[in-house]
Amino acid sequence: FHVFHSDPHHRTMGAKTRALRFLGLDVWRNLIKDETIPNKEIYERLKDFWGLIASLSGLIAGFSYVIVSNGAPEFAEGTSVLSVETRNRLYGYFLTTTFIGALGGTLLASGLYAFVIWAGESNVDWFVNTFDVLFYIPSSFMGIGIITMLCGSVITIGGFLPSDVWWFCVIFGLFVMLFIFIVHGLLLCKTASRAHDKVLQQIDAQTELTINISRD
Repeated sequence: FHVFHSDPHHRTMGAKTRALRFLGLDVWRNLIKDETIPNKEIYERLKDFWGLIASLSGLIAGFSYVIVSNGAPEFAEGTSVLSVETRNRLYGYFLTTTFIGALGGTLLASGLYAFVIWAGESNVDWFVNTFDVLFYIPSSFMGIGIITMLCGSVITIGGFLPSDVWWFCVIFGLFVMLFIFIVHGLLLCKTASRAHDKVLQQIDAQTELTINISRD
């Protein structure tokens, strides 16, 4: 994601910081280091971020729970690729994974939301530097739930509709998921790079000011 071998500040980073930097997951740390952004604003951003993830994950978990409560569909016949028994098993696996993943995302995002409130606005910098590894786990769980929900829907469609409709759903679903993955990856990399560069500019400016003062 990021090539930082030419970064003069890279050698001063710890292993955890370097790993986050390489994956583009150091956005929140760079926001903390940005002197132009007050702690109050970062505090509100964190709450909004986890509130959004908790709401979306909860919606997916609730939707999948309703489907589970109604029971598995009765597929009329199998195909040359999937038998009725195999289709039922895959449908159960995907639907269960969707529910567990989305529920896990909801609970973890809600927990982080509660803990950042307990930590308070004045401790938001400590909270980010200590627990930022956990920040993207709720959205990852939600992403797993979305992907398995799509797979379960495709399995269901293949059990009721003709093969041409099934292949259309498979190809279109793969296209949409690939497009979303690429867009999110680009946004994450660009945002992380922008925040990192802004922090480096402030560090360089402070260093230059210190050098000029020492010369005077």
